[in-house]
Amino acid sequence: MSTKRKNKRNIALLAIIMLTALLLTASLSVITESSWAQDSEEPWSGWPLAGSWITWVPPEGPVTEPLIVQETLTPLDPAGDRLAYRQQYTNGDPTFLSIYPEADNMSHLIGEAVKTGRNTYEYTIIGYGFKNQPADRGQLKYIIVTNGTMTLINRNTRENTLYLSLYGPDKDVNPVDGLPDEGAEPDLCLGPFGGVTKRVQLMPPCVPPPPPEPAPE
Repeated sequence: MSTKRKNKRNIALLAIIMLTALLLTASLSVITESSWAQDSEEPWSGWPLAGSWITWVPPEGPVTEPLIVQETLTPLDPAGDRLAYRQQYTNGDPTFLSIYPEADNMSHLIGEAVKTGRNTYEYTIIGYGFKNQPADRGQLKYIIVTNGTMTLINRNTRENTLYLSLYGPDKDVNPVDGLPDEGAEPDLCLGPFGGVTKRVQLMPPCVPPPPPEPAPE
């Protein structure tokens, strides 16, 4: 084989080797970038706080029954960084262990939750305790304000820390707007309380028993 043909063959082989090396480098770069993106993605980035939740609070002290709390959080912006928050004490004691003995009704609590970190939120919600009056509106007995934090620990579970403030009607006088006056001290401040809340998810329906067979004629 002539020297000229050998040189051409070597150049062709070198070109093939260089092209293969470039392709391998590009492939490794794509794989590395894809793996890095997957490894660096925070797991809670896909865990929305929005939804319906249940808190089951075990009894303690003189209380013998667990407290069941139902909650709904609705996004107020596309990112879900602000959410409308509605909470209901399903079987709560409107007297708060006889602190307000005349109260026999309690409203839902409403407010807002705001994202403060990658998987954390702060919130404030407010509600009211009443004494029912026939043929009249309920008589306000107290205002309840709950402040707290929520931390998503997985898609369907979160941890909570909260404080309860209770204000008498005399703490809403200037102006009367359903909110405690600025600087007013609560009649009672309770907390911190902690707990775990579970998301209400889709569950399989029950399977009814088959209908009885008709009696033979």
